[in-house]
Amino acid sequence: MHIRLSILFTFFIAFTCSKGLAQQLFVQQYPVDSYKGSSQNWSMWQDPQGILYIANTDGLLMYDGEEWKLVTLPNNAFVLSVAGDAQGKIYIGLLGDFGYMQRDANGQFQYHSLLSLLSEKEQADLGEVRDVKVKGATVFFNDYKHSYVYEKSKIKVFNEANSGFIVLPEFLCVMNAKGIFSYKNGEFQKIEFNFPSHDIRWMSSYDDDEYVLVDSKLKFWRINKKFSTTSKARPFSETIDRYLEHAKLIKVTMLSERRIAILTDTEIVIVGSHGEILFKVTNEMLHGNLWIRLLFEDAQHNLWFSTDESIGMIAMSAPLSYFDKMNGVSGIVVALGECGRHQYVGTDRGLFYRDDKDTFLRVPLIYDGVGNLYNYNEKLYAVAESGIYEVTGKESKRILEQPAAQTLCIVNERKDHFIMGTYSSGIWLLKKNLTGWSEHKIVGFEEEVRFMERDGDRNLWIAHYGKGIWKLTLNEAMDSVVGKKFYSIDHGLPSNLNNRIYKLSDQSIVATTENGIYSYQPVHDAFEPDQRFAKVMDGKLVHELTTNINGDLYFRGRDHKHNEEDIVGKLSKKQDGTYSLLTAPFRKVTWSDTEPTMLATEYGVWISDHNKIFVYDSSAKTEYGKSLQPYLKKVLAQDSLIYSYGQKTTDINLAYRNNSIHFYFNLPYFENEERVKFRYKLDGFNTEWSDWTNLHEARFTNLPEGDYVFILQAKTVYATESRFVTFSFHIDPPIYRTIWAYMLYVIAFGFTVYLLTLLNTRRVNHQKKLLEKEVNEKTRELLAMNEEIRAQNEEILDINEDIHRKNIEIECQAQILLQSNVTKDKLFSIISHDLRGPVNQLREIFTMIDSGYISTDEFQRVLMPDLKERIGYVASLTDNLLQWARDQMEGIQVKPSAFELGEIVEENINLFSLQAKKKDIRLAVIGNVKYTVYADIEMLRLVLRNLLSNAIKFTLANGEVTVSAETDPAFVYVSVTDKGTGLTEEDISKIFDKVYFTKYGTAGEKGSGLGLMLCREFIEKNGGKLTIESTVGSGSIFSFSIPLRNP
Repeated sequence: MHIRLSILFTFFIAFTCSKGLAQQLFVQQYPVDSYKGSSQNWSMWQDPQGILYIANTDGLLMYDGEEWKLVTLPNNAFVLSVAGDAQGKIYIGLLGDFGYMQRDANGQFQYHSLLSLLSEKEQADLGEVRDVKVKGATVFFNDYKHSYVYEKSKIKVFNEANSGFIVLPEFLCVMNAKGIFSYKNGEFQKIEFNFPSHDIRWMSSYDDDEYVLVDSKLKFWRINKKFSTTSKARPFSETIDRYLEHAKLIKVTMLSERRIAILTDTEIVIVGSHGEILFKVTNEMLHGNLWIRLLFEDAQHNLWFSTDESIGMIAMSAPLSYFDKMNGVSGIVVALGECGRHQYVGTDRGLFYRDDKDTFLRVPLIYDGVGNLYNYNEKLYAVAESGIYEVTGKESKRILEQPAAQTLCIVNERKDHFIMGTYSSGIWLLKKNLTGWSEHKIVGFEEEVRFMERDGDRNLWIAHYGKGIWKLTLNEAMDSVVGKKFYSIDHGLPSNLNNRIYKLSDQSIVATTENGIYSYQPVHDAFEPDQRFAKVMDGKLVHELTTNINGDLYFRGRDHKHNEEDIVGKLSKKQDGTYSLLTAPFRKVTWSDTEPTMLATEYGVWISDHNKIFVYDSSAKTEYGKSLQPYLKKVLAQDSLIYSYGQKTTDINLAYRNNSIHFYFNLPYFENEERVKFRYKLDGFNTEWSDWTNLHEARFTNLPEGDYVFILQAKTVYATESRFVTFSFHIDPPIYRTIWAYMLYVIAFGFTVYLLTLLNTRRVNHQKKLLEKEVNEKTRELLAMNEEIRAQNEEILDINEDIHRKNIEIECQAQILLQSNVTKDKLFSIISHDLRGPVNQLREIFTMIDSGYISTDEFQRVLMPDLKERIGYVASLTDNLLQWARDQMEGIQVKPSAFELGEIVEENINLFSLQAKKKDIRLAVIGNVKYTVYADIEMLRLVLRNLLSNAIKFTLANGEVTVSAETDPAFVYVSVTDKGTGLTEEDISKIFDKVYFTKYGTAGEKGSGLGLMLCREFIEKNGGKLTIESTVGSGSIFSFSIPLRNP
């Protein structure tokens, strides 16, 4: 279990040096109840990892900064001395025994006695082994009657009484009544030098050239390391010599930085490198007795000691010390000041001062709260609740009774003048005259004033916590404000809240804000982030700022970017004018005061925090930046231990069932060990670091198989990050995913395939036999069925043939029916077309009679005979058409015969003469048309009627329509020529493509739209061909050929 610091006590060490300081350092004490051992602790040793080992009456104590552990010896033997070597062996001296502790394969300590290397007599003479030293590969044990040297697995005994060993950098020495003897080449050899060596009680290396030693009269000396007989010892420190005249010396230990620790029966005294007393720790401070001879400096330069009630540690290398009520400071600290050789502390209970003494004393007359302190003309001015006081040394006097006063601002150009700021009545001018100090109201500003500075242009800057910042310009008499400018968030400030105003050593005006330090820029008349601090101060709220003569700054604030952490830092000026930030020395303290005050000094800074004043000495050497090494205490897989500290690690392979890993770790760091933090990651599982945590353990569960590396890093209270420690291990895959499992899977799969194949083959063979039997039976059935089907097929074929014949007949009948429908359509078209002409002629004659165009006498005498002839022609035509139609019911059938072409030409000329005459069209036959042709005469009549009818229809009045004929040996070529409107190429294409269309004649006549199509078809049925030549607007020539009668 980790022993928390709740069981520790913090005590204070008075500090006295040439600087006149009396700071207190930090002491941690571990009571007997915490480490569970005896109150008697005799000596201490630290291993390379940093773990402490303490020789305790109950056994060997170990402390790693987290937990105490007591290892008991066989028979509960007392452990009186301890030391170790670089190989991990820890040598211990016991009562009547000595030997070493060494870790076994599991990391557990086992004791190995060396008594067997002694003779029985030597064993019997062995007393209390109270001194163990290790020098290289040689170990020295001492019971003060004998010296035992363990070397190369053998022990050499020197029977000479002595007062102990001295380990020097060059060699080890033993002191006895005859002098000092160094161990060389297996023997102790006396050292000769110009000093009564039998009087030496203690000796150590002081620096590269000298030793420091103490004689029997408790005098300290320094002597040259060459041990020349002519070199004389010289006194080390008269201060220490005088001190030891009245003290009982128990032990002396050389510390780092040439400091010496002296243990007496009443106190621990730390001596500086110049022989001055730096620290004292008394029995009264520690609430115990320092009679135990334990005094040990660890690797972090902490000094360990023991009382009869505890084990203690002084944080010798801590960068901070402090004052509190033990130094005479009473109350909450709100102001700090320095004047001459005096330091001052203002609290809510008054003003306290100190000079060269260790404690603060109260300044008379000031017994109420002191808010601010100012050093001016070698005097201190204190702003208290009851007024303003002038302090000289330890004396004070009130110069002004002003309960509302809060701050002062020095007027450098006018001697003994101040500007006073109040919380209720604005600003006032204070000035000293012959009778004392007087106050005068400065008119024009009535706000509360807490922070106030003047710049080089004599402007007065005032910051208000809740509003912003003012720049005031006063008149020459300094009794009124003649200029006032207010600066807020609209003028560059990040907020109107928490702003303070300061003047740096370069006289520039800056404002501490909620986001770092801002400076006033006169060019823009605004505040801007000060680029000297911007990089390191971004995101930091600054409460308080102070500067020293070197231009370095110290501040108190809060870091918004890191969990609102309260911070203290030092801003050091660099060569390029920017500043670097140092916060590490101040991290030891958990800051809590939100209204701190600070004072920069020659050596560093004083910082208040409630009732304490912390002191930082920038010149002191510290160890907080030294990198440390954490270590793994143990590692568990499931609940099984797989590694323990000190155990030699090999390749760690874990079965998959052990895939939950628990790491326990620690960093042996003893200063504020409760604030040591860790982070870790497990490569192979995740790549991200964990958050920093105070826990000393990490657990990973249900890890898959693979290679892993656990990486650990620690961080101290000073935010110093340690080196990394790693732990590698491998988790095997589960048994069902191992190579043997896969091989087994392959074998099992192969065997299964083989077995299935074998079974399947047998099944197939059996089914084959059954199938063959069934096939044979089915074959017989199929043969019988085939015979039956063949007979049925023959019958079906006969039926199909009969059906096929009937289908052909039906198709022929359908074709005939279709042709009949076409013939019917054409018949109706012919009748409609051929009867229209004669009937129209009759209608026109009757119209002419009605209109009086023809008289009755002319009708009877001229037209009647012709009309009778035409009516007879119509009747004859109708009979012929009906006869032709009957002939065509079976389709258009050509009935060629030989006949005279000229007859039907003349017949049609006569038929259309009246129609032509009406339109004043000349209708004539040109040339010989009396040829005998071989064709269907009715079809030829229809062709001539249509061609003449169309020619007249589309010929303009006073036009001409002619009929002519030509022959060749086989055909007669008949042409009907008109001077009409003509046809377009498109119209001609329609006639030959059998496309239906109609056009109106020149007199508005309307055709059926079928005449020319019928003409073309009838001509082609009679073995001829219709041709058309036409020019739009000029007329057309319709020609067709008819075969001649064969001779």
